[in-house]
Amino acid sequence: MSENDAFDELDVLDEHLDRQKTTKLPPSLLALCILTFVGCAFILIKDLITFQFFEGDSDLPAVYLAEVLSCFGSIAGAILMIRLKVVGFYIYLGSNILYILAVLWYWFGIMDIPFNEWMLLIAVVYIAAPVGFIILYSSHKKYLH
Repeated sequence: MSENDAFDELDVLDEHLDRQKTTKLPPSLLALCILTFVGCAFILIKDLITFQFFEGDSDLPAVYLAEVLSCFGSIAGAILMIRLKVVGFYIYLGSNILYILAVLWYWFGIMDIPFNEWMLLIAVVYIAAPVGFIILYSSHKKYLH
């Protein structure tokens, strides 16, 4: 066997070499993405209703804008993760960090609620879902390329 035989077997134009991974979409990742779509729809509807209710407050539009942007970012990230793109995870991560910051800004900045153990518990419960989804999506990162 000559040393060129190994190179003869390797076809540079082979389309399989362009694919980093040939994995299928795991059902659990698809379920997470569907839950993301549903959750974002609920948040957008809630924001629309409450924005109409608190129309006169000058600080609230910035919070609602941050929540709406984070929802659209989460939806875009989920769509990219359905296509198995790792950039979707990072878009989702950034969007959820923005959402968590908006929630904390609203509760402790705008509402000016005193920080005690009960408010800490409520804040932890309120941001548990985004943190949980980030952890679940990060466990599926091995399927993304």
